[in-house]
Amino acid sequence: MSVNGLVRMAGMNGSVIPGPLMDRLDAVRDDPAAVIDVGVDIATGLCRDLIEAGAPGLHLYALNRSASVLSVPVYVGGLLAFGAALYAFVKRRQDGLMLAMAAIGTVLMIAVAGMTQAGFAGNLRYIALPAALVCVLAGAGWVWLVRSTAARWGVIAASALALLIAAASAPYVIEDVNELDLAGQRIKAEADLYGTVPEAIKAGGGEAKLKSCGTVYTGAFQTQAVAWYMHLHEMDSEIFAYPPGTTIAPSFSSLSRDPRFPTIATTRKWVIGSSCAAK
Repeated sequence: MSVNGLVRMAGMNGSVIPGPLMDRLDAVRDDPAAVIDVGVDIATGLCRDLIEAGAPGLHLYALNRSASVLSVPVYVGGLLAFGAALYAFVKRRQDGLMLAMAAIGTVLMIAVAGMTQAGFAGNLRYIALPAALVCVLAGAGWVWLVRSTAARWGVIAASALALLIAAASAPYVIEDVNELDLAGQRIKAEADLYGTVPEAIKAGGGEAKLKSCGTVYTGAFQTQAVAWYMHLHEMDSEIFAYPPGTTIAPSFSSLSRDPRFPTIATTRKWVIGSSCAAK
């Protein structure tokens, strides 16, 4: 959700956005990737506070912002391929390959669903393979439909159908292109952030100095990058900060303003703090 969308929703339901939160969002209003990062950071902080206060568990609602894995034309094409393959297999024992692909994709999706329900998965990358199989089936399904139309009603009818399919799919293609552009912006922003970790370490006095104060803490999604450049095991770069220790946190994160870790250095993207600085 954009900042403007959040403000509109708050106005519609009579909510008041806290001033400090609005200030953080206003600072990154024109950067969609940074808006997401701020939202994730705020949500992470709220979850941490609830757990520390004794909450037995958390239930996170994605609402209508959950990622759509595949578009409608892909699902429809996949169903066409499955139907055509099933018919051919029953009548002539042909097209068993497409049925096998459909079966493999279904089994993989069920496996991922089970893993997610059990708490062992949940990232879209786990369904990349079954989604790819569905995409292949979708292409085969639409080609089968156009070829069948050409065989029965001629090339003109098949050409008209192909144009109709393309026109009906256009909104979904445009949406996918827009999502790809947003993903590209996010990748660039993340590359800019993670690529400047060495600069932050140098500004803070170097790897040895930062490690000497205790545990190294960072943001929820920065542990791998910080651990890599600090030559730590990922599990040794933590997100729930308690003194003594050092924080290497993105400037948009609440951790970068934690009073228990006074700032010892700042860079364009990072704030370095240390509880040892207060001694």
